[in-house]
Amino acid sequence: LNDMRWARMRQFGVLHGSPSSIGSRPKTLQDWQQLYLKNKTYLYGLSKVTLQYAQKGPGNTGARHFKYDLLPPLVYWNKHIVFRTIKVPTGRSTVTLEDASGKEETVDVAGKPSQDILNVLLTRSKRDSAASQER
Repeated sequence: LNDMRWARMRQFGVLHGSPSSIGSRPKTLQDWQQLYLKNKTYLYGLSKVTLQYAQKGPGNTGARHFKYDLLPPLVYWNKHIVFRTIKVPTGRSTVTLEDASGKEETVDVAGKPSQDILNVLLTRSKRDSAASQER
């Protein structure tokens, strides 16, 4: 593999449940590839996802963990979606989802763990793909 792809794969080594959270990082290219492929997640029906989170304050930890741990694989596997992160000094964490028709929905994710924020995206994605299949 070329150096760029290798560097991109290494960023996934900090995910929860990965060897790094247990105490050691993957050491071989094969270990990295397994971790990289394990986190393949596709989102359907969304065109833009905006995560707004605060640097400090109660209820923002899950959003910050989502940004650093779970967002990089989503960005990599969903090239058709525009992902934005907005860091504000204070305030509540929100995720704004825009579907292909331009309809926006803002979800308050303050106080939610990072896995629950991912579940919000997956639920919305499945709902949009089910609606498009009914047509």
